[in-house]
Amino acid sequence: ELAEAAWPDGASWQGHLGEATFRVIDSEGEPIPGALIRLDSTDYRRTTDSLGFARMIGLLPGPYRATVTDSVLNIVGLDLGATAAFSAVRDSSVSVTMQAQTAPVALAQACGVAKAALPPRTLLARLVSDRGRPLPGVHWQVGQFRGVTNASGLILPCRSYGNEQSVTLAVWRARGHPDAKSPKSVSVTLTAGITAIRVTLPD
Repeated sequence: ELAEAAWPDGASWQGHLGEATFRVIDSEGEPIPGALIRLDSTDYRRTTDSLGFARMIGLLPGPYRATVTDSVLNIVGLDLGATAAFSAVRDSSVSVTMQAQTAPVALAQACGVAKAALPPRTLLARLVSDRGRPLPGVHWQVGQFRGVTNASGLILPCRSYGNEQSVTLAVWRARGHPDAKSPKSVSVTLTAGITAIRVTLPD
């Protein structure tokens, strides 16, 4: 179905489409600003404002599934544990309220610690192949902390870096892999809160 059209002479046409207004809140009913709402299998994306609201217009009529993530956590493919199904109706607006975790709560859960135990600067990384496939079982080291990526290719140091403004992340394959002797080092500038990056290694 055609949603809109434009001609070289400047004329345009807009179809009769639907719209949706979203509100994202936490478990205590407080708004979550900066949450990224995406409609699965579409290009629709919006970020909530300071009151937790976001509006999508020009929705083709039909069913949709909305997912909420944080703009930072989205870098490594983590969502905030909130989804909602709704249907867009032509020439009509629908309201959707979604209860989600905040980014710190989601990260604390992934780290297996209480939110209050998270350090003021936290590094979160995902290792992927050059085809975008998660890479589990890859060794990593950040300062004195080291480990192995989990099944999703995630690196969760969950450690305090004190007053350091930047750290070096080193990753390398297990012994026996062709790239086992070729570690890759990435310099990461830490910001207050969560710093998220994606690191690519060849298949």
